[in-house]
Amino acid sequence: MEIKYLVLILVAFLNLLLGIFIIKRNHRSKINLYFGSLCIIGGVWTFSMFLLYNLQNLVVLDFIVRLMVATSTLMFLLYFLFSIQYPYPYPIGRTWLVTVMPVILVIMSLLGFLTVEQLYFSDGRLIEQTIFSNFFIFSVYYIIYLFLSFYVLFRKFFVSQGTQRMQLKYILIFSGTTFVIMTFFSVILPLINGYFKDWFSPIFTLINFFAIAYLIFRK
Repeated sequence: MEIKYLVLILVAFLNLLLGIFIIKRNHRSKINLYFGSLCIIGGVWTFSMFLLYNLQNLVVLDFIVRLMVATSTLMFLLYFLFSIQYPYPYPIGRTWLVTVMPVILVIMSLLGFLTVEQLYFSDGRLIEQTIFSNFFIFSVYYIIYLFLSFYVLFRKFFVSQGTQRMQLKYILIFSGTTFVIMTFFSVILPLINGYFKDWFSPIFTLINFFAIAYLIFRK
């Protein structure tokens, strides 16, 4: 087995373990619930990527790609909800943002009809061909939720002081770095059918999750 597949399994396991630990630590906290769920969904997404590169049945692989779209969109939603709550609740003037947009995103995830890739085998090797129009829709959702999340975090950062300001500073650094890398490897490259380094993204999500977990529990 190639080293990248072992890395994907390890990252998936650690994400799941971290998510369960965070929720069990304080299941009544919205911060713990949203962030723990984010880690768990991140683990499912990473394990799905492992299966994508190790199975041969195209019907199953098509389902896995749809699952990866669903889990990805849920991850965006959960990070947005986490950003609203951490380290203190952010007052949202337009409440429809918190109600309507998550509903749209959840429906998109549950339906799973947004096939972003065509899959086929050539000489025993899996070939991924981007469906540009569908992947573009997925990318727009990604950008919208990324913008909303960082908008909330930056607004909090500029009005916070002391420990809360420090927590927000490090989250912006860790998450900002992670999302720049993820955007390049999992959004920009796939738009031009560059899937060869897509497996890098889960590694950086794990680093980001552990860094934020440390800030939640230790600072």
